Amino acid sequence: MTYDYLTVGAVGPLIVGMPRNDVRSLLGEDFRAFKKTAAALNTIDAYDGHELHVYYDESDTVKGVEFFKGSSFLWKDRALVGETYAEVKECFSREGVDFSVDNYGAYVDKLGMAFYIPDIGDEGDEAIVESLYLDLTVN
Repeated sequence: MTYDYLTVGAVGPLIVGMPRNDVRSLLGEDFRAFKKTAAALNTIDAYDGHELHVYYDESDTVKGVEFFKGSSFLWKDRALVGETYAEVKECFSREGVDFSVDNYGAYVDKLGMAFYIPDIGDEGDEAIVESLYLDLTVN
């Protein structure tokens, strides 16, 4: 299944506010549910076969999705996850999209994108994007 990010609030068939049971019907029963952190208010569903985690709000509806290397995430026909920071930076520059950077990755606030690039401080442009969290609640 391909997860094209074409519009804010949806990625592929996953839509902000979608009930957890609908997600499980769509993606299948091969998942692990767990709290990402001790302070988390709800569990996430980890779909290792899809290389993604689905995040839910307190009402058990979709609020975000985290994609990992090997997932079928696409934005403007680019995978982004698994690419170098230089490739991602060039893609956003070409599209005229503003982004910010810190010691952990890059952020595109208007699209709800947070790229986890753990080696960006050491490897700079050659650091690999390990994951992308997509906040589907961004308007």
